Amino acid sequence: MKLEVLREFVVLSKYRNFTTAARELYITQPGLSNHMSAMEKELGFRVFERTLPLPNNTTIFMTHGHRYYVTMGINNLHYHAKDTHVNVVLFGHTHVAMEEYREGILFLNPGSCTQPRDGKRPSFAILDIGKNKITSQIVRF
Repeated sequence: MKLEVLREFVVLSKYRNFTTAARELYITQPGLSNHMSAMEKELGFRVFERTLPLPNNTTIFMTHGHRYYVTMGINNLHYHAKDTHVNVVLFGHTHVAMEEYREGILFLNPGSCTQPRDGKRPSFAILDIGKNKITSQIVRF
């Protein structure tokens, strides 16, 4: 691993935002993202979890729920969402559909189309990010 990539990692860790870190490093955001992806591949695990910024200050955090022990509840996800200033959290793992708001943050688990574990019909989720609001719906079929 190159020393420059480690320096980029340190700056990215400081800002926790690829665009801001890239500006600080005087490189392009895609270049920084490629370097971090290569580093993660070399290490064999993900170092950063990504968020997806969208219009109207909407930011989505997507993860697999086992990383936050969601079988015990969503408190860990809630703390992470507050720390990273996201307003939508999409997660899975439990195969149980869930749609819940906490402190203005939407937590959405689509459930499972093939192996639901809540004794109900299979499900998926629809997320609609409009100009002024976010709506979600669990669809069972």
